[in-house]
Amino acid sequence: MIYRWLPDGTVTFANEAYCRYIGIPCRDLVGRRHAPGLVAKDGARARQSLASLTPDHPVSVTERRVVMPEGGVRWQQWTDTAFFDDEGSVVEYQSVGRDITDARAAREALLLANRKLNLLSEVTRHDILNLLSVLMGYLDLSRAQTDDPELQEYFKKEEEAIQGIQRCMAFTGEYQDVGVASPVWQPLSRIIHEAMAGLDPGDIAVEMEADDLEVYADPLIARVFANLIDNSLRHGGNVSRIRIYPEVSDREIKIIYEDDGIGIPHAEKERLFERGFGRKTGFGLFLAREILSITDISIRETGEPGSGVRFEINIPPGFYRFTGPGRAR
Repeated sequence: MIYRWLPDGTVTFANEAYCRYIGIPCRDLVGRRHAPGLVAKDGARARQSLASLTPDHPVSVTERRVVMPEGGVRWQQWTDTAFFDDEGSVVEYQSVGRDITDARAAREALLLANRKLNLLSEVTRHDILNLLSVLMGYLDLSRAQTDDPELQEYFKKEEEAIQGIQRCMAFTGEYQDVGVASPVWQPLSRIIHEAMAGLDPGDIAVEMEADDLEVYADPLIARVFANLIDNSLRHGGNVSRIRIYPEVSDREIKIIYEDDGIGIPHAEKERLFERGFGRKTGFGLFLAREILSITDISIRETGEPGSGVRFEINIPPGFYRFTGPGRAR
């Protein structure tokens, strides 16, 4: 559906699909003022979105509910583009839309199903952890009943198995949140600040060049950088500097994460993002890759061993933007 209109609401063009959708013949629509019957809350949001358009940022995308002529309510997604004159005043708008009612209903049903599954997972995990605590208690009692070296070795293996299950339970607690919430636009600066919360870099300098870059990603993306920073602090060796900055090319954006620690051996690079590989739980970088992949963002490690790590986070076109004046992209 496409229609063009002046700032006062007068329609200058409407295609047949839009006219058929709203039940008004095109000959009766063009040349007249027309205001779609938006639900009040959505109408205010749509007006705010239009008011925010500038010559540097002339396009916005919104989802809104429209009251149809027969009284029903449908969901629509509209891409609104403002056209400006040399003085910076709006001369015309173009709106390109589609009905997303069925897609919206399917998405909400999926979110509801995910919430129910997450609740079931949370309850089950809680019960398993409680049972493991009981099992660990009885294991300690059993260990105290004998000095037999062979039995003590068995007890040690049993404890290691329990701890392995506990680590798996901790991982499922984190992984269940991936992809539950819809991706959103997030400033890189805010992502890094959230990642730093709760971490103590001590004397290590953490340098950030976030510029005005925003990334369209899963809301959990801060965990990706929290994991990278935590790995540098724990396993990086004599790290004195961490640097995070965007690297811009014509085809994509890379967010570079670097430290000046001991780096990663070439033999380990291919397995870094495998589940279970690592010095701790082995889940951190696997989880990082899964979080990023929600919006087709990839990650790889390209640093030189002995010179520190270098993670390249590749963001494809359409999943990044610049918000500064003249930087729309």
